[in-house]
Amino acid sequence: MWAALRRIVMSLAGVMCALIVWAVPVNKYEWMLAEDPELTVKTLPIDHNAGMYGIWAIFPLLVYALVSLFLKSKTEKIVFFSIQGLILLCWLFRFHASLV
Repeated sequence: MWAALRRIVMSLAGVMCALIVWAVPVNKYEWMLAEDPELTVKTLPIDHNAGMYGIWAIFPLLVYALVSLFLKSKTEKIVFFSIQGLILLCWLFRFHASLV
């Protein structure tokens, strides 16, 4: 019973981390895209701090990695690393432009 509860909590924590990563803006001016339909991502004003958002967005992944201290079974480790890989893919998809 406790193992199932740990997996549920671990999965919910992974979903929350992925949502936090997705909520971090790539450009602080991207809210303007909803306001003005003529704007595109390339025509937004330059955000000089844009590279830092990707660094801040990786912290939920690091916090989620702390969960690995509480893993006991091989099944939990497989689930954990699968969810962590999905969060990493979410981060890479969201911040791929800031890596270049």
